[in-house]
Amino acid sequence: RATRVGDPFLPTSVCLVGPLARPAEAEEERRGAKVMTNYGTIQDAEARRAWWTVIWIRAITSVTAVADGYEMGVLGAAVVSLQKDLHLSATEVSLVVTSFAVGTILGSGFFGQIADTIGRVRTILATSVCLAVACLIAGLSRSLVILILARGMMGAAAGGGIVTISVYLAETSPKASRGVMGSMEEVFINLGIFVGSLWGKLLFGVTWHGLADWQLMFLLGLILPIVSAVAIGLGLLPESPRYLLLAGRRNDAEATLALLCPREEAQEALAAPRNAEAAVPWMEIINPTDPIHRRMLYAAYVVAFAFGASGVSALISYGPGLLALTMPAETAVSVFVGLAFAKLVATAVGSLWLVWALSRRTLLLGSVAAMAVASVGLAHGYFVGSAWMQIVAFAVYLVAFGCGIGPVAYLFIPEVLESTIRSKGATFAFGVIRLMATAWLAVFPLIAAEVALVGLVAANVMSCVLIFFCTPETSGVVLESVRDLFRKKGDV
Repeated sequence: RATRVGDPFLPTSVCLVGPLARPAEAEEERRGAKVMTNYGTIQDAEARRAWWTVIWIRAITSVTAVADGYEMGVLGAAVVSLQKDLHLSATEVSLVVTSFAVGTILGSGFFGQIADTIGRVRTILATSVCLAVACLIAGLSRSLVILILARGMMGAAAGGGIVTISVYLAETSPKASRGVMGSMEEVFINLGIFVGSLWGKLLFGVTWHGLADWQLMFLLGLILPIVSAVAIGLGLLPESPRYLLLAGRRNDAEATLALLCPREEAQEALAAPRNAEAAVPWMEIINPTDPIHRRMLYAAYVVAFAFGASGVSALISYGPGLLALTMPAETAVSVFVGLAFAKLVATAVGSLWLVWALSRRTLLLGSVAAMAVASVGLAHGYFVGSAWMQIVAFAVYLVAFGCGIGPVAYLFIPEVLESTIRSKGATFAFGVIRLMATAWLAVFPLIAAEVALVGLVAANVMSCVLIFFCTPETSGVVLESVRDLFRKKGDV
């Protein structure tokens, strides 16, 4: 039996076999080392090694997530400045803003496809390089057309990076830690948005060597994707074992699983009868012939619909204006800063504690139900002109989203799909989220506030019903066993 020593994070760790293994370490593995962590006692030394390996993976991939969030957060300040600097009309500003959203939809589809072709890690590397190049182009350009194309390229890299990382984390995390690792994606994206907003404020009005402030904001976005690309280029991320199985590289998959998972979980993954099948074509995602695939995809699409239909992106973008209908504009802006911070804290709590303490299904149902009640409060506060009711309802809405469906969606969507449909299915589901978020952003300011708020109530009630009937519980389930959750009598 092999005992792995040396650097526990890298696949290239030295491996000592049989009599060369240190007796103390072998005895420790046989007994099982009790290791206290923030989330409980891990009994087995293999589980301890897997835990720290996944922490290392999460640390590296968090750089990409923060970089993607930065590009979203910095836009607000950049738009104000470049509109004055380039003398842009309202339509031209709209093109700059929406090009990012359109890019996320297209990028999700493109990078989701190549993730099944070249692998998850190489795809994450490609998104980091793409984001760095786009930041460089946007920061040096003075042309509106080039700027729109660069922002679209940024969106494509961000959309593809978020989808691929979500799939990668689901495939590399042991079942005991998959919940927190996957759901933390929302935390890092929100952190990136906060950092982008902060740097936008700090750089506003600053010029350097002929570069305007908005150009400096975009150029600063070069740093994180370059760090991510260098880390991945140095081989610090192991390839997903589920992708290696899809590619027919069973020996490599077995070695990687030994690094990432306890022995029993690795053996269960390798023994799954369908793990050597190739990824399905897009037509199986659009019109699945396998009834189990259909149910899996429906579950993923329901959560994607609930996430997008929540309209949280529109509420964040237009929240100060909505609150200003019942209070002074300056007060509304100050109140909304506090609400945004509350959402960030709630997302951290949901990712780091609630995902461990509660089941996925409980968090999804509780979150969407609370948002439905809060949206009723928002609508009522608007109709009666109660500022306090709107503030409380807004706070409940954002906190409920941050504690539940916000972080859980990034976890649930990839883990509810089996390996043959995971990358393309997750791509389609995240595309639904982006499409609905873009629709809310476009429609919200064009319709009456009362119509928009009533629409939020209806969307959240519908989401709650769909989640109740279409989503199973996936907590503690090995990815190779997810298919059994959707099996019905007569299925193969």
